[in-house]
Amino acid sequence: MKRVILSILITLMFWPFASFADSDPEAAKIMTLAKDQFTTSGELALGKLAVFLKNPESTSAEGEWKLHHNADFTWAKRWSDGKEEVRIDFATAINSGADSGSLYSDQRYLIQRNEQITQHIYLPSLRRVRIVSGHIADPLINSDYLVYDLTTIKDFEDYEYHFVDSNVEKPVIRGEKRGEITPYQSVIFILEKKAETYLVNEMTVLSGDQEVKHLYFSQFNQVGPARYRPDKIEILREGGKTEISLTHWSVRPVNAEFFSSTHLETHKLPSPLEASAR
Repeated sequence: MKRVILSILITLMFWPFASFADSDPEAAKIMTLAKDQFTTSGELALGKLAVFLKNPESTSAEGEWKLHHNADFTWAKRWSDGKEEVRIDFATAINSGADSGSLYSDQRYLIQRNEQITQHIYLPSLRRVRIVSGHIADPLINSDYLVYDLTTIKDFEDYEYHFVDSNVEKPVIRGEKRGEITPYQSVIFILEKKAETYLVNEMTVLSGDQEVKHLYFSQFNQVGPARYRPDKIEILREGGKTEISLTHWSVRPVNAEFFSSTHLETHKLPSPLEASAR
């Protein structure tokens, strides 16, 4: 059934829709509730990211996908006065040098978004922070998850919204690109009503180069009052798949110094284990 729905959605994404001047008020209201899910003052999380490629010589025993690489990560978010700051530290299997004493090094990203997006990257090979302009469509450590995808709060402001299906319990809403920040031309959201809010269960996105990507969010847990987070995210595109498993969440204010270039270069993020909300 899911694949049938996705086929319909893909058809809709390529349908010649008219340009909309404004969002449908009711569709926009639902998306605002979905956005409010993410507007906590701060969060910390632990997880693992795994990247798979199509196995052209796969057998039923080997499976359709072949693991390409994976990485553990610590993630932090801060939201204040309309500014979103997201940091993610990856422990990747990259040798930082003969004198490193370890097979693992941290590759760290800091994304700050208000009117524009600023990206800071700490690369172990350089041992310093580099500020990158633009490049929001860059993948995180060669995965199917983009730099742009990290700013989940501000991203909701990048689209005009209209119903594909106005079912109150499980609406389907189409977002049409407005402005120049987002790398996606349009997005289809499949949502589910949860108490007084809405959760995003699936997304189908069409990028500027006409590539279609599907995102699935599952195994939601309550991490705070009226706040729910998925334990699993799966991203599928032609030829690639990324799986994100989230193991611990802590919803609480996060120190502003974690989101500075200096801290990015000199310190790892703290673990949320001791303050887990679950």
